[in-house]
Amino acid sequence: MEYIKGSLIILDGREVMVELPKDWNTKLESKFLVCKNFTGDNTAFILESVFNIREVTDVVWNNFLTRLKLAKEEAKRKIAQEAKKKVVV
Repeated sequence: MEYIKGSLIILDGREVMVELPKDWNTKLESKFLVCKNFTGDNTAFILESVFNIREVTDVVWNNFLTRLKLAKEEAKRKIAQEAKKKVVV
């Protein structure tokens, strides 16, 4: 099955970046939409909880991956700072 980069807006307002099946618009009759997350794992979404679905460009997808990488680095930095504080005290 072929996939394209996309975004789901969930009813609580969160945006979830996924790889949508290329024929995603024909699958909307079912209750679930199975996509792949950014690690390539299958993820199913209940369509009743999805507010909007859109295809995204490579630029938008790469920006998402960059923001994710920066958030992980920041979390690691904060953990290292907290660990350093505990050792000093």
